[in-house]
Amino acid sequence: MQAFVIPFKTLPLLNRLGMDIEVDVLILEAVQTLQVVICANKNHHRSTIPKNIEHIAFQLNKQLNVNGDKTFSLIEYRNRQAPQWLQWRFNWVGNTPLEGESHELPKNQTRQLKDTILAINQELDLKTA
Repeated sequence: MQAFVIPFKTLPLLNRLGMDIEVDVLILEAVQTLQVVICANKNHHRSTIPKNIEHIAFQLNKQLNVNGDKTFSLIEYRNRQAPQWLQWRFNWVGNTPLEGESHELPKNQTRQLKDTILAINQELDLKTA
């Protein structure tokens, strides 16, 4: 069985207090959707994401230059004891996300996401071989 590794890139952001934090990010772009998978960087506790989710979503939305043509989807990956995938939803006022709430990602979407990530891993393996 192939190892499941997410090819995250570390992205510097600011927390709600204006202090530097690092979040690990994987960007998956489709025609109408920009899926952003995030994970607390190893230098930060996993509670960094929920405590700062609106600020993180705002900064990612701005940095990725998401416009009205695309849907911005934010998924948090937690991997402490057992992997958990959380879909974050917001009430957007203009470009500002408010009242972030998370819900576990449905199993069929989790499977699709894992398949996409495995395909990326295989592609990366071919490039480095």
